[in-house]
Amino acid sequence: MYTYYGVTYSNSAATPVFTAAQLKDIGTTGVYFLAFDINISTMTWEPLGTKTAPFTGTFDGNSFEITGLRAQLSVSSERDYVGLFGYNSGTIKNLGLSNVSVTSTYNDTCYVGGLVAYNQGTITNCYISSGTVSAIGVVWPASKRFETDVRTAAA
Repeated sequence: MYTYYGVTYSNSAATPVFTAAQLKDIGTTGVYFLAFDINISTMTWEPLGTKTAPFTGTFDGNSFEITGLRAQLSVSSERDYVGLFGYNSGTIKNLGLSNVSVTSTYNDTCYVGGLVAYNQGTITNCYISSGTVSAIGVVWPASKRFETDVRTAAA
């Protein structure tokens, strides 16, 4: 157990995320935790994890919230998975999102979600308190891909 700027976390191998820039730069492996609420509304968001490089680590929101997610897909790319996490095969837990706007105007198959566009991992104790998720074309809702373990999730 250790403490960063008054925030105590039990996994000493975890990397703390203090800022929006640090959030944007996390890798697809490893253990991360939020140290504070973070506002990302001024960023152009690139989803964490792709089909060829899914997020396979652990992300613990530590009961904090990310505000202002803005993600959009307008052309086909590796980023056909639009959300905070594009393609998840890892663990996401204890995370809140608010003021979310996720949109796809790509008129073909895409995966769109606020928290995760395509999930093959574990999501526990996460919520989205406000915002919109919209798409045109052939859309596979994230609920179709919650194959493993979704607990205590609220919309």
